[in-house]
Amino acid sequence: MATDINLIRDHYLQHQQRHNAAYVAKLLVQLMILYQRHRASCMATLAGDTFFERQANILEHEIAHQMQAIEQSCHDYFQDDELERIQQEWEVLCRQWRFDSALDNFKLHSHLISRVLQLLWLLAERGGHMNASAGHQALAQLCMKHLPELIEAVAQARGLATHCAAIHQNEAEAISRIRYQINHVSSRLNWLNDAIVECTPEIYHILNALLRQKDPQKHLHIFLNQLESCFFNSETPTISSSDIFALGSSAISGLQDLLICGQQLLRQDLSSELKQWISGKSIAC
Repeated sequence: MATDINLIRDHYLQHQQRHNAAYVAKLLVQLMILYQRHRASCMATLAGDTFFERQANILEHEIAHQMQAIEQSCHDYFQDDELERIQQEWEVLCRQWRFDSALDNFKLHSHLISRVLQLLWLLAERGGHMNASAGHQALAQLCMKHLPELIEAVAQARGLATHCAAIHQNEAEAISRIRYQINHVSSRLNWLNDAIVECTPEIYHILNALLRQKDPQKHLHIFLNQLESCFFNSETPTISSSDIFALGSSAISGLQDLLICGQQLLRQDLSSELKQWISGKSIAC
């Protein structure tokens, strides 16, 4: 009996560690999304579209609050300097972005987001998610690596396309980067279905139902097709900056819904040992 209690205590503590890490992951993903929206807004503003400048100012306040929430929750997982680097880079970017070129601004934002993605994967490892069952590991890889990276690829294409549409010009470097992201995202369109199969059967059924309901692949196809037709078949973009931004945001939204659901499941997922204990069965030593 004492052994059972000790085992349950250990499994519960491991579950609590994963649960808390998944909460911090949720905050990091929210920060990533805010950075992505700020990047697109800044690029459009620098291109002369003043519609986006007010949104950039609002986002800066939201990002400050988000960083505070992360700093208060992450002490068990990150060294102080790991977060300080992100905070310092953000503060410099925030002060200087109005003086940068649009593409330099894009690169600085993207580098900052890559740091957030690195922290997200460190969190998966340090939070114990990669020591859990194979099904849980698959869900952690989906929510703490692959989906955030896919969302960032789409967001990069959205930001660059919004910039080109705002200046009514297909800049060579921007178009080259858009082409790279189109190819990358296209190669991942069917990957989602395969990725969720690796999760536990219960989680697979939930995510598969959401995948069918939201159909993010359809919105991604629409966005990618518009990129092809509006930026590669003519010398200048044939779509407005606000319209291509909206299409990109719709494509991202379905992926975000899947990610939010997966993160919730990640926090709730119990080990087989805890499930046995809850059901009243003894734990095998």
